Amino acid sequence: MCEHRGSAAWCFLIGWVLACGWLAAPPVAIGGDFMLYSPSGSKQRLLVVRARPTKDGVELEMARTVNLGFPGGTIAAHASQPLLYVSGGRGEHGHNAAVVPLDEAGLPGEPKPVSLDRGYASLSTDRAGKFLLGCDYGSGAVDVYPLDAAGL
Repeated sequence: MCEHRGSAAWCFLIGWVLACGWLAAPPVAIGGDFMLYSPSGSKQRLLVVRARPTKDGVELEMARTVNLGFPGGTIAAHASQPLLYVSGGRGEHGHNAAVVPLDEAGLPGEPKPVSLDRGYASLSTDRAGKFLLGCDYGSGAVDVYPLDAAGL
């Protein structure tokens, strides 16, 4: 059962966000506000939406868009650092992923392009933040990438 300040609208928003492939409840939150992150495959951007709880529900505001340079598809947050990992299809410069730092307000900085073995349907870090894990259901592959102390 979903309970948050007694708001059915709030519970609906969280369910919708999770069902649509957005990353909710990131490692950086500001007061009652939080950011929602979604890679756009068609626009090759990372969309960032600020969600503000109100007494009547939730107010959404487009906070920023960031050019990824490739069609994004899957997103994950680092276990303990303000970093996002986005994977997808190959872009014009051959990269198919990026590591995106977040500032103290949860807004993304300049993405660092990286190349992964493939695009992934599922992406996450382990609980300690030492490995990036990717699953490609089409090929049946599970890939594990070691991360350094900075999360790269």
